[in-house]
Amino acid sequence: MMTPTTERADHLFQLADHQAGYFTAQQALALGYGYPAQHYHLERGHWQRVGHGLYRLGRYPLGEHEQLAALTLWSRDRAGTPQAVVSHHTALGLHGLGDLLPEHLHLSVPPGFRKPPPPGVVLHRATWQADETQLRHGFSLTDVQRTLADLIGVLPDDVVEAATVQAGALGLLGEAAVTRLLDRLAAAQAPA
Repeated sequence: MMTPTTERADHLFQLADHQAGYFTAQQALALGYGYPAQHYHLERGHWQRVGHGLYRLGRYPLGEHEQLAALTLWSRDRAGTPQAVVSHHTALGLHGLGDLLPEHLHLSVPPGFRKPPPPGVVLHRATWQADETQLRHGFSLTDVQRTLADLIGVLPDDVVEAATVQAGALGLLGEAAVTRLLDRLAAAQAPA
């Protein structure tokens, strides 16, 4: 038989599991972990403080994209909704396209986003549709087509063209999407 404490811990684990082991103080509070209980779990090492109001389960296994999951929760608004999606150079690499090794992590945030980026993070102000993103373990990223479209005019044209052709060859984009992107790239190259 589950006790209320065990049930609460299970709910926290389920929540954190969908967020790569991370959760916010606000989410813990909503599950019944008052501030004294949060302090207790931090002191006992059950939780780790990652940032202001951001925690990680102490024994949760490390994942490949830990930082992206933490940045997603860092970007949350006052209602607790994450505002950032992984995009541009970082999304290109996550899709397995190109051979860039970006020095910074790239996130897209809504135009009104006000938090300053943490060190090593580049923010791009943009709007996007839900169908232009994909959910990964603990974070969202722009889909292949949106990623390549975002990189037109940002990366050298030959890099975007090669990544677009590669995406088509790998079956990540249909022929029509490849053609649209290549046409858009050619239009961006044309003199005004």
